[in-house]
Amino acid sequence: MAALLGPRARVITQDRYYHDLDWHTLDQVLQHNFDHPDAIDFPLLHQHVVDLSRRLPVEVPVYDLVTHRRTDKTESIAPAEILLVEGMLIGSQDYLRKAIDTLVYVETPGDVRLIRRIRRDMAERGRAVDTVLHQWEHHVLSMHALHVAPAKAQADVVVSGLTPPEENASELLALLDGSGC
Repeated sequence: MAALLGPRARVITQDRYYHDLDWHTLDQVLQHNFDHPDAIDFPLLHQHVVDLSRRLPVEVPVYDLVTHRRTDKTESIAPAEILLVEGMLIGSQDYLRKAIDTLVYVETPGDVRLIRRIRRDMAERGRAVDTVLHQWEHHVLSMHALHVAPAKAQADVVVSGLTPPEENASELLALLDGSGC
């Protein structure tokens, strides 16, 4: 989405802020609930949002989604006019929501979310379909109901996850430029 908004925008994503845990077995990874808010280092993400809003650069962690480990590397992110804070659990944190000017909720049917997750996890994270389905059944569905779906009521804008990203970007940019959201 940031590419569609141009140089005015930067993105930080909640996936970069998973807590680093010491995995010994694949079974430990499979049992861990990455879709619960406790899996994310929200205090650090919040601090980075606040710093960027104060026009200060930040060092964003680099998390390896294949090995399920936070690396010792960081990526420098410079402030920009528009900061996109991306992640399905962003709206679940009151203090983080208060640090964000406009909360956008992307509403997407469950079957579409599952298909996209399978494709992404297989292509980008080297996961097997069985592993993705296990996570979906044991973690994603219940966490969506508890922590993601309720954020829709707190959202300033609701867009369709079925709409092409270019159209959503245009709509959001018009809102930001026209109404000061």
